[in-house]
Amino acid sequence: VENFMISFMMEAGLVVFQVFVYLVIIGLETSAVYGNVLVYRLCDEFALRKRGLVGHFGLNFALMSQIIFTTLVMASNVSIHQSSVSTPLHLLSIVGAASSALAWICFSLSKSWLIYYRERWSYHTLQSEWYKIIRDDTTAADNWYIRNNHKYGSSIYVTRFFTIYYSVCLAITVFGGAAGAFGWVHAAIETMFIAGPMLLSVTLYLCVICKTTRFKLIDDPFLIHWEAKLHSRLQILFIVVVLLISPMVTLSPDIGWMLTTLLPACVMYAIVHVSTYSIYKRLHGIHNVELSAFDIGWMLSTLLPACVMYAIVHVSTYSIYKRLHGIHNVELSASALNSNVFSLERVPSARDQPASSSGSASPKPSPRGERIKVTVMMVLANKKALHLFTEHLFKEYSPECILSVIEMQQYLNYLRSQMEISAAEELSEDPNACVRLPDSVPLSSIVDMDTDWRMKAYALWYKYVRVDSEYEVNISWELRKNFELLMKDNAQFLMDNNGLKIQDFYALFDKVKTEMVHLLRFSLSRFKFKEEYDTMVKLLEAESKPCTKTKFVY
Repeated sequence: VENFMISFMMEAGLVVFQVFVYLVIIGLETSAVYGNVLVYRLCDEFALRKRGLVGHFGLNFALMSQIIFTTLVMASNVSIHQSSVSTPLHLLSIVGAASSALAWICFSLSKSWLIYYRERWSYHTLQSEWYKIIRDDTTAADNWYIRNNHKYGSSIYVTRFFTIYYSVCLAITVFGGAAGAFGWVHAAIETMFIAGPMLLSVTLYLCVICKTTRFKLIDDPFLIHWEAKLHSRLQILFIVVVLLISPMVTLSPDIGWMLTTLLPACVMYAIVHVSTYSIYKRLHGIHNVELSAFDIGWMLSTLLPACVMYAIVHVSTYSIYKRLHGIHNVELSASALNSNVFSLERVPSARDQPASSSGSASPKPSPRGERIKVTVMMVLANKKALHLFTEHLFKEYSPECILSVIEMQQYLNYLRSQMEISAAEELSEDPNACVRLPDSVPLSSIVDMDTDWRMKAYALWYKYVRVDSEYEVNISWELRKNFELLMKDNAQFLMDNNGLKIQDFYALFDKVKTEMVHLLRFSLSRFKFKEEYDTMVKLLEAESKPCTKTKFVY
């Protein structure tokens, strides 16, 4: 009776623990699904589009699938250990786990490659001349990164490439597993077929991560590097957890399989949590908080003890998700947004405030008695200020904002020059997007090409507004859809008898320019915390009337 009771208690405890594992997995999956739904609602946000939506959600779904198939592998292995009979579920779960693991690595590799390439492209573009993008001289550039940005820097192209790569790797893995199961090849060859694609993908991923880590150029206002860094650390933690827990399968198969399912699943969910809840909450006004040992310790104690790996990121994201709007935090008033001048008065920093004997600091006076109020329009009108601000935008992953404004303004100036004086005087331009450019800005190759205004407008749409274009700007879905309806029929749009006159084209890009100027204001508010901002302010202060010293560029 005593032996029976002991055996019964052990079996009951095993069943309870197995049910607990299933409940935790269901909870993690439910939370992951809800997190992806939340983030999907924000797919038009600037910070999210910069990540590449296909790669972002693809990685999340690959991890969620991996958790499900790993759980099925655990259930089938426990069943086999108890009955010694293999089931079709076992084979299906192994194939699913292998395919989802490959998808996980391929999506991680795709995201890491885009980050790495974007940094290299930004660096080499700034090393040469960013004006060449306006002149469309990049196709003949000597640098490989600049010349091939339209392909290897495009999220769509890279996603397609790694989809093909994933399909080939999966086919090799399945073939190796099937050949080994039917006894067609030796066990060593089977192992090579199964493990080879995974090891190659992991090696490539580590190489890209190492190169990106050593190359620190981007300011990361959208936390793209922060997310990638957390992902790589959690993936290292995943490998460590698997290596530490795996020996338990030999010592106690039932409990070992459950633990090798539960703890890695928590780490995989933590990766999804970073890409969903963390990103979602940072887009909703949380302030900048630095991680500390106390924060991490508090996070670890919030979840169930069995979910320690999940707790590392689950609560750490709650304590630091304020970064995006901590960086973006700018006091806006209705009058400021509706006015044609958006002033961002720089907050004096410590280097501007010499300490007095009493320990208090007073603002450093300017030659005029007060610091100049810097606006986006003032920056765009000054040659050197424009260059400094554009370099900052390259480091923020958003050079298309200022490049599109420049080319679209030059297109408006071209239209004015083609109209009769009486017709040009009757036209009105959105005061919030009225831009004056210095003479030194080269003329856009699109505006300069020997075509009519219809073809120039189509080329601007194709370069900046079209979905998945090389320099796609962040505008509202409704506005982008209106452009698509207008431009999708290229032949009809370019016809002379389509009912559109030159005056109709004058306001074509006004809303796009207005939205880009709005985004530039936020970038300028972040730029004021950089050392280069002081240089720019001095340049603007040196000009008593900067707006009157510039001319339209035709």
